[in-house]
Parts: sequence; C-alpha cells; structure tokens
Amino acid sequence: MENIFSFYPIQSTDKKIITHLAVAFQDNSRMRVLLGNRRADFHKKIIHVISYCYFMVKKIGGLFISKDKNTYLLYYRKSKFYFSLKDCFYYLFLAVSIIGIKRLKKVYLREQRVKHTRKKEIERLGDQDYLYVWFMAQRKEHNSAKGLLEAKAFIIKQAQTLNLPIYIETTEKRLMFLYEKIGFEIYDCLVEQDTGLRLWFGRWGDG
Repeated sequence: MENIFSFYPIQSTDKKIITHLAVAFQDNSRMRVLLGNRRADFHKKIIHVISYCYFMVKKIGGLFISKDKNTYLLYYRKSKFYFSLKDCFYYLFLAVSIIGIKRLKKVYLREQRVKHTRKKEIERLGDQDYLYVWFMAQRKEHNSAKGLLEAKAFIIKQAQTLNLPIYIETTEKRLMFLYEKIGFEIYDCLVEQDTGLRLWFGRWGDG
C-alpha cells in the first residue's frame, strides 16, 4: 500500500480492515463523486479517505467488526469526537492532494449542504448528543444480510444504553428497506442534478 499510513501507527489488522473497506466502497456513488472517476489513482485515493475515517473513530472506540469478520461499522459519538493536530494535517493533505484544489470548492459546498441538512434535523429535535454512522460495509466478496443485521443490532444497543439517537446517511437505495425495517426514519433526500447523486438521511430514536 505504499507509505500512505505514515500519519498514524499501523498494525496488520488495521491494514486488512482498511483494504477491505476500500474495496467495498470502490463502486460507491458518493465516493466516486468525492474523488472523481480516474481509474488510475482511485484506489490509492480511497485508501487515504478510508484510513483517515478509520483512525478518527478507532481512537475513540468507534469500530465494530462482525463475528465472521466480513462486516465493518465505523461510528462515533458526537460529544467524544475530536481532531488532534495529526488529524488536522491529514485532513489538509486529503483536501489538497487527494481531492485536489480544482475540485475542492464543489466538494466543500456539497459536504456543507449535507451537514446543514443533518444539523436542521438535530436542532429540530433538540438532540444534544448522538451516535453517527460514518461507514458500514462488507468485504466485496461477501454478500450476506447477517453481518449487516449484526452491525445494526450493535449500534442500536449502543444507542439504547447511552439513550441517544443514531444518524446515518446512505447512497445505497437497496439498504433503505433494511434501515426502515429496524426503525430508522428517513427524514430527507438530497439529489445532485449534475452528478445524479442521491443521498438519503435517516435517524433512529425517539422524537
């Protein structure tokens, strides 16, 4: 994987999980829009993005792995989420070297729109704290609802224990039925006309 993990100490287990997540998100529409469609360097770029998210949640215990080690969930509790100086440098690196200066403004405006949509719902319901599901994926060669349901059961148990709601966003329409079946309310959907990107917003919890 070249020397792309120099920002953080890396163990073999970390590398395996990041690799599986990167492959799982290879065809994800939101990731494609974020990073562009240049096949030559797309895998390297997605490894960087996944690495950043992975280490951001790992330091606060926001990693779940299914029993069969095929399904991964990256999440965080908002009140526990923080940026170290190293995180800030990596974030800047992603913005300049991975996303690129030319595409940065458009990507920034899109992500601000996503955050604003989520923030409106948080403020409407008065959620002072919450759990946020950043990534959930399976190994590319593994396609089973069992691991996904295991991950969902885990995050819901966490939310019940902490008495917190859960917020998610997804571009995977096939997962909508599963989310709604286990009690998520889909409260908004953003459609980007020029890329065709559709992003659904969901929340689980009372309120």
